[in-house]
Amino acid sequence: MATQAWNDEDVADRFSPTVRKRVLGLQLARLRRAAGLTSEKAADELGVGQGHLSQMEHAHRSVNKAQLLALLSIYKVDESKRAELMLLHQTLKQPAWWQGMGVPAGSYVDLEAAAARIRSFDHGVISGLLQTPEYSAEIIRRTDPDADEAVVSQRVSVRSQRSELLADGLKLWTVVDEGALRRIVADRGVMAAQVEHLADRAEQLPEVQVQVLTFDAGAHVSMEGGFAVLEYEDHPTLAYTEKWGQGNWLERGSEVDQASLRWDRLSAEALKPADSIKLLRKLAKELRDG
Repeated sequence: MATQAWNDEDVADRFSPTVRKRVLGLQLARLRRAAGLTSEKAADELGVGQGHLSQMEHAHRSVNKAQLLALLSIYKVDESKRAELMLLHQTLKQPAWWQGMGVPAGSYVDLEAAAARIRSFDHGVISGLLQTPEYSAEIIRRTDPDADEAVVSQRVSVRSQRSELLADGLKLWTVVDEGALRRIVADRGVMAAQVEHLADRAEQLPEVQVQVLTFDAGAHVSMEGGFAVLEYEDHPTLAYTEKWGQGNWLERGSEVDQASLRWDRLSAEALKPADSIKLLRKLAKELRDG
């Protein structure tokens, strides 16, 4: 995800403040290295501690306008790049569209929206990017019993809009546990439509690949739950896990590598994409026929 993508018209629609802050930090770290400066030397010239600068580069601390201007001068950044980063900085507090619909900053949705490719393992629930509205609504009602119907409707709308990312070039490769397909959510008709929708997306969209991890595969490397590996055009790969509604981002290289290896193993044990579509069609028919 290059900074050339940032402009006043689309920045709030597509990317969240969390992502913008990460991108700015990443760009500053690259410019420092390109200038041949160690973090210690750059921090000294900026007048802050080395740890302070490191936190800026890793998006754990905000960069104010004066600090940004100083760093751009220290790194001898040309006018074109300077203008790009100043524009990016101006948008840091501009909320993304979903943050006006009850989705908190720093959530999975933030970084999903900026990804170029996602590899996920859906353990108990089908990927939010591939859910039908009826399935989404029932999942929300069951996982958040206190949510009233207005909140449910709002969250379903967010999930529906998230699915549009697949038409914008996001590549999704998901391994779905068979249990997520056979558990009846709402009723057999809702579940049949959901399974059929999953098959349709996999068959019609070249950006989407679906594999089913069948019961016959037995125990596997992610029995404890689902996870996702998110890859970016111009940002380090991240991994995400969730339990009891609480998300956990994995950023260290060793952790991300482990998540990626786990996904590779799941993919190797699952049905091939073509066979998975056949199974999805068969299961949808079984659900409809009762």
